[in-house]
Amino acid sequence: MPTVLAVVAVLGAVEAFTAVPNIVMLPELFPQTIRVTGMSIVYCCVGVSIFVGVSLLALPLIREPAGRPLD
Repeated sequence: MPTVLAVVAVLGAVEAFTAVPNIVMLPELFPQTIRVTGMSIVYCCVGVSIFVGVSLLALPLIREPAGRPLD
């Protein structure tokens, strides 16, 4: 377990070094007048479209649990 925690800590630090500059740089790509709109489209619409689309593909495979005990 200590090895796993050490690996997660190192990978988290590496992720921080790449994520923070992206978070700072991405808004700067948009002009100031449309910055909020551009960021909301990038984060909300694109992300929701991708993840909801994947969820909709899996939806027919889910079985109805009505009438079964929750254990």
